[in-house]
Amino acid sequence: MNTVPPKSSPQTNRAGSTIVLIIVIIVAVLVAVNLLNKAKDPLSSLPKTKNPTCSEDIHPWEEESRLLQQGQQLADSLSPDQPVIKETIFLQASVKEAANSTGLKFAIEPDGTVAGGYYADYNKSKDKIEMNYVMNAGFEGNFDPSNIYFDEAGEDTSKLFFLAKGQMSILAHNFTADTVGHSTQNIYVTGWINPDYTATGRLVLMTGRKTFQTFHWKTVRRQRDDPFRISF
Repeated sequence: MNTVPPKSSPQTNRAGSTIVLIIVIIVAVLVAVNLLNKAKDPLSSLPKTKNPTCSEDIHPWEEESRLLQQGQQLADSLSPDQPVIKETIFLQASVKEAANSTGLKFAIEPDGTVAGGYYADYNKSKDKIEMNYVMNAGFEGNFDPSNIYFDEAGEDTSKLFFLAKGQMSILAHNFTADTVGHSTQNIYVTGWINPDYTATGRLVLMTGRKTFQTFHWKTVRRQRDDPFRISF
Protein backbone atom coordinates (compact mmCIF):
# COMPACT_ATOMS: atom_id res chain seq x y z
CA MET A 1 0.00 0.00 0.00
CA ASN A 2 1.46 3.29 -1.07
CA THR A 3 1.22 6.19 1.31
CA VAL A 4 1.04 9.72 0.08
CA PRO A 5 2.95 12.24 2.24
CA PRO A 6 0.75 15.00 3.58
CA LYS A 7 0.96 18.24 1.70
CA SER A 8 1.97 21.31 3.62
CA SER A 9 -0.68 23.94 3.73
CA PRO A 10 -0.11 27.43 2.27
CA GLN A 11 -0.41 28.82 5.78
CA THR A 12 2.49 26.62 6.97
CA ASN A 13 4.68 27.74 4.05
CA ARG A 14 3.89 31.38 4.74
CA ALA A 15 4.73 30.98 8.42
CA GLY A 16 8.09 29.37 7.59
CA SER A 17 8.95 32.10 5.08
CA THR A 18 8.05 34.78 7.62
CA ILE A 19 10.39 33.26 10.24
CA VAL A 20 13.26 33.09 7.73
CA LEU A 21 12.63 36.69 6.70
CA ILE A 22 12.65 37.84 10.33
CA ILE A 23 15.96 36.05 10.96
CA VAL A 24 17.51 37.64 7.86
CA ILE A 25 16.33 41.09 8.99
CA ILE A 26 17.74 40.59 12.51
CA VAL A 27 21.12 39.49 11.15
CA ALA A 28 21.22 42.46 8.76
CA VAL A 29 20.40 44.88 11.59
CA LEU A 30 23.13 43.40 13.83
CA VAL A 31 25.70 43.69 11.03
CA ALA A 32 24.67 47.29 10.36
CA VAL A 33 24.90 48.21 14.05
CA ASN A 34 28.35 46.61 14.30
CA LEU A 35 29.60 48.53 11.26
CA LEU A 36 28.11 51.77 12.61
CA ASN A 37 29.83 51.29 15.98
CA LYS A 38 33.16 50.73 14.26
CA ALA A 39 32.67 53.86 12.19
CA LYS A 40 31.94 55.86 15.34
CA ASP A 41 34.95 54.40 17.15
CA PRO A 42 38.09 54.91 15.03
CA LEU A 43 40.18 53.23 17.75
CA SER A 44 38.55 49.88 16.92
CA SER A 45 40.67 49.60 13.77
CA LEU A 46 43.96 50.19 15.59
CA PRO A 47 46.17 47.28 16.70
CA LYS A 48 45.91 45.84 20.21
CA THR A 49 48.88 44.88 22.38
CA LYS A 50 49.32 41.15 22.91
CA ASN A 51 51.30 39.82 25.88
CA PRO A 52 53.16 43.06 26.74
CA THR A 53 56.46 42.56 28.58
CA CYS A 54 56.78 46.24 29.46
CA SER A 55 54.49 49.20 30.04
CA GLU A 56 56.05 50.83 26.98
CA ASP A 57 54.60 48.04 24.83
CA ILE A 58 51.02 49.16 25.47
CA HIS A 59 49.61 51.46 22.80
CA PRO A 60 48.37 54.83 24.10
CA TRP A 61 44.89 54.45 22.59
CA GLU A 62 44.46 51.38 24.81
CA GLU A 63 44.99 53.68 27.81
CA GLU A 64 42.52 56.32 26.65
CA SER A 65 39.99 55.39 29.36
CA ARG A 66 42.47 56.94 31.82
CA LEU A 67 41.84 60.41 30.38
CA LEU A 68 39.61 62.47 32.67
CA GLN A 69 36.40 63.83 31.23
CA GLN A 70 35.36 67.41 31.88
CA GLY A 71 34.42 67.81 35.54
CA GLN A 72 36.07 64.55 36.60
CA GLN A 73 38.76 64.39 39.27
CA LEU A 74 41.45 61.84 40.01
CA ALA A 75 40.11 58.88 41.96
CA ASP A 76 43.53 57.81 43.24
CA SER A 77 46.08 59.80 45.21
CA LEU A 78 49.82 59.56 44.74
CA SER A 79 51.64 56.74 46.46
CA PRO A 80 54.57 57.58 48.79
CA ASP A 81 57.03 56.31 46.17
CA GLN A 82 55.83 58.56 43.34
CA PRO A 83 57.09 62.11 42.73
CA VAL A 84 55.36 64.79 44.81
CA ILE A 85 53.42 67.34 42.74
CA LYS A 86 52.80 70.26 45.14
CA GLU A 87 53.38 72.97 42.54
CA THR A 88 53.35 73.24 38.77
CA ILE A 89 56.24 71.24 37.34
CA PHE A 90 57.63 72.40 33.97
CA LEU A 91 59.65 69.84 32.01
CA GLN A 92 61.50 70.01 28.70
CA ALA A 93 62.43 66.97 26.64
CA SER A 94 64.43 65.96 23.60
CA VAL A 95 62.82 63.84 20.88
CA LYS A 96 65.16 61.19 19.50
CA GLU A 97 63.62 60.65 16.05
CA ALA A 98 63.37 64.39 15.37
CA ALA A 99 67.11 65.06 15.40
CA ASN A 100 66.99 65.26 19.21
CA SER A 101 64.99 68.49 19.06
CA THR A 102 64.26 69.91 22.52
CA GLY A 103 60.96 71.48 21.57
CA LEU A 104 58.78 69.20 23.70
CA LYS A 105 57.55 70.93 26.86
CA PHE A 106 54.82 70.10 29.32
CA ALA A 107 53.44 71.27 32.64
CA ILE A 108 52.21 68.92 35.38
CA GLU A 109 49.72 70.44 37.82
CA PRO A 110 48.96 69.35 41.42
CA ASP A 111 45.33 68.66 40.43
CA GLY A 112 46.51 65.97 38.03
CA THR A 113 46.16 67.85 34.76
CA VAL A 114 48.93 67.86 32.15
CA ALA A 115 49.30 70.25 29.21
CA GLY A 116 52.10 70.83 26.77
CA GLY A 117 53.33 71.68 23.33
CA TYR A 118 55.86 70.53 20.78
CA TYR A 119 57.76 72.38 18.08
CA ALA A 120 60.43 71.01 15.77
CA ASP A 121 62.13 72.13 12.57
CA TYR A 122 64.48 69.45 11.30
CA ASN A 123 65.86 67.75 8.19
CA LYS A 124 65.30 64.05 7.72
CA SER A 125 68.55 63.03 6.06
CA LYS A 126 72.18 62.36 6.88
CA ASP A 127 74.22 63.41 3.86
CA LYS A 128 72.02 65.25 1.36
CA ILE A 129 69.07 67.26 2.64
CA GLU A 130 65.96 65.86 0.95
CA MET A 131 63.10 66.50 3.40
CA ASN A 132 62.44 69.21 5.96
CA TYR A 133 59.70 68.96 8.59
CA VAL A 134 58.18 71.72 10.68
CA MET A 135 55.99 70.30 13.45
CA ASN A 136 53.80 72.23 15.85
CA ALA A 137 51.52 70.52 18.37
CA GLY A 138 49.49 71.06 21.51
CA PHE A 139 48.12 68.42 23.87
CA GLU A 140 46.24 68.03 27.16
CA GLY A 141 45.63 65.18 29.57
CA ASN A 142 46.31 64.03 33.10
CA PHE A 143 48.47 61.75 35.20
CA ASP A 144 47.12 58.52 36.67
CA PRO A 145 48.78 57.18 39.85
CA SER A 146 46.91 53.87 39.56
CA ASN A 147 48.87 52.82 36.48
CA ILE A 148 51.91 50.93 37.81
CA TYR A 149 54.98 50.62 35.59
CA PHE A 150 56.25 47.10 34.86
CA ASP A 151 58.94 45.42 32.80
CA GLU A 152 60.77 42.10 32.80
CA ALA A 153 62.37 43.01 36.14
CA GLY A 154 58.97 43.48 37.80
CA GLU A 155 56.93 46.47 38.96
CA ASP A 156 58.24 49.93 39.79
CA THR A 157 55.79 51.87 41.97
CA SER A 158 57.95 55.02 41.98
CA LYS A 159 57.06 56.11 38.42
CA LEU A 160 54.08 58.38 37.76
CA PHE A 161 52.22 57.79 34.49
CA PHE A 162 50.56 60.49 32.39
CA LEU A 163 48.63 60.46 29.15
CA ALA A 164 47.71 63.41 26.93
CA LYS A 165 46.07 63.83 23.54
CA GLY A 166 46.08 66.59 20.96
CA GLN A 167 46.82 67.56 17.38
CA MET A 168 49.97 68.20 15.37
CA SER A 169 50.37 70.44 12.34
CA ILE A 170 53.05 69.19 9.94
CA LEU A 171 54.64 71.17 7.10
CA ALA A 172 56.74 68.86 4.89
CA HIS A 173 59.12 70.32 2.28
CA ASN A 174 60.40 67.87 -0.32
CA PHE A 175 63.54 69.49 -1.76
CA THR A 176 63.95 66.84 -4.47
CA ALA A 177 60.47 67.38 -5.93
CA ASP A 178 60.34 71.01 -4.77
CA THR A 179 56.91 70.52 -3.18
CA VAL A 180 55.43 71.51 0.17
CA GLY A 181 52.63 69.59 1.88
CA HIS A 182 50.60 70.34 4.98
CA SER A 183 48.63 67.99 7.22
CA THR A 184 47.06 67.94 10.67
CA GLN A 185 47.12 64.68 12.60
CA ASN A 186 46.10 63.45 16.04
CA ILE A 187 48.81 62.65 18.57
CA TYR A 188 49.19 60.91 21.92
CA VAL A 189 51.88 61.80 24.44
CA THR A 190 52.65 59.36 27.25
CA GLY A 191 55.27 59.57 29.95
CA TRP A 192 56.65 58.07 33.14
CA ILE A 193 57.93 60.61 35.68
CA ASN A 194 60.58 59.55 38.20
CA PRO A 195 60.83 60.84 41.79
CA ASP A 196 63.69 63.16 40.71
CA TYR A 197 61.37 64.65 38.03
CA THR A 198 63.26 63.15 35.12
CA ALA A 199 60.98 61.37 32.68
CA THR A 200 60.82 59.31 29.50
CA GLY A 201 57.97 58.58 27.17
CA ARG A 202 56.53 58.47 23.68
CA LEU A 203 54.91 60.86 21.24
CA VAL A 204 52.72 58.82 18.90
CA LEU A 205 51.61 60.41 15.65
CA MET A 206 48.47 58.91 14.08
CA THR A 207 49.29 58.78 10.36
CA GLY A 208 46.15 56.85 9.32
CA ARG A 209 43.23 54.78 10.56
CA LYS A 210 45.53 51.81 11.15
CA THR A 211 48.99 53.39 10.98
CA PHE A 212 51.08 55.44 13.37
CA GLN A 213 54.62 56.67 13.99
CA THR A 214 56.32 56.60 17.39
CA PHE A 215 58.80 59.21 18.65
CA HIS A 216 60.72 58.58 21.89
CA TRP A 217 61.56 61.41 24.26
CA LYS A 218 63.43 62.01 27.51
CA THR A 219 63.69 65.07 29.71
CA VAL A 220 66.73 67.29 29.43
CA ARG A 221 65.99 69.62 32.35
CA ARG A 222 63.33 70.82 34.74
CA GLN A 223 62.25 74.42 34.36
CA ARG A 224 60.82 75.94 37.51
CA ASP A 225 59.54 79.22 36.05
CA ASP A 226 59.09 78.77 32.35
CA PRO A 227 55.44 79.00 31.34
CA PHE A 228 54.76 78.43 27.65
CA ARG A 229 51.92 78.82 25.23
CA ILE A 230 50.17 75.86 23.71
CA SER A 231 49.24 76.22 20.05
CA PHE A 232 47.86 73.87 17.40
